[in-house]
Amino acid sequence: MGLAFAEHLSAYADAKGIEAGTISKIAQNPDQSKHLETATFKLEGLDIDLVNLRSEAYAEDSRIPTEVAFGTPLEDAMRRDITINALFYNVHRREVEDFTEKVSQGLLLLVSS
Repeated sequence: MGLAFAEHLSAYADAKGIEAGTISKIAQNPDQSKHLETATFKLEGLDIDLVNLRSEAYAEDSRIPTEVAFGTPLEDAMRRDITINALFYNVHRREVEDFTEKVSQGLLLLVSS
């Protein structure tokens, strides 16, 4: 969950002498289409939001999810509305991952044109 990860990340930053702000939890509120808890805080002056990976199902006539569940990186990436939001940073390999393979293709088109 986002809050647990934020707490670990904040403790790690503190141990390394990196400035981390106060962690806030934004609770889930399904009545307002907020199905998952989000943790937010500042890390070296940058606003960070953390939430778990998820999959969503929608009715044909609505943009509000009818079902939200824990998901895989691919499921989470495929539900994103723009491809830049589908990129993930792998902290173990220190590289950006594109599970949709759409951003990589777009970058290749930009470079070749």
